[in-house]
Amino acid sequence: MRTKKDPGIRQEVFINAAAELFMENGYESVSIREVLDAVADKTASPSVFYYYFSSKDELYRACVETVAKSYLSSMAEAFSAEGKTTEEWMLTLVSGLEEYLMNERNLIIADESSPNRMFILNMREQVTIQITGVWADRLQASFGFPAEEAESLAQFLAGGVGEIMFQFMQDGRHDQAA
Repeated sequence: MRTKKDPGIRQEVFINAAAELFMENGYESVSIREVLDAVADKTASPSVFYYYFSSKDELYRACVETVAKSYLSSMAEAFSAEGKTTEEWMLTLVSGLEEYLMNERNLIIADESSPNRMFILNMREQVTIQITGVWADRLQASFGFPAEEAESLAQFLAGGVGEIMFQFMQDGRHDQAA
């Protein structure tokens, strides 16, 4: 009798394997067969893939969201820090960002002609969207900004963080030794 694998865990295995392929080769160069091979299912039919994802595009989006969430988790301490002064809060946020970028500097390797450029841009978009909401909530709750003002300022701040991340990945600093 075959043992059944937990669909959630199995889906996560697909996402992790595919994320590496998309980051290395770009969306267009990755086939469903390559994803199946990467999860050690060299004999599996594509129907195994379609059990977990409706399309390659759905898998791609899940990969981008997963990588973006790992990026945002690096700032969780800063956003959950209660009772800190504005200066302490900002220092915690910046140090979390710096630590993440240094620890994950090989996460996405890019250059001017990199096939994964779209993955980087899509991840940047996801990070910017998600962090805008977190910033807006924090600005309202901790600093008393009205909702509309908090949203505008959050968009500005989130865009800056996205740009820092993008430049870090694009200008080659990710390959330097720590």
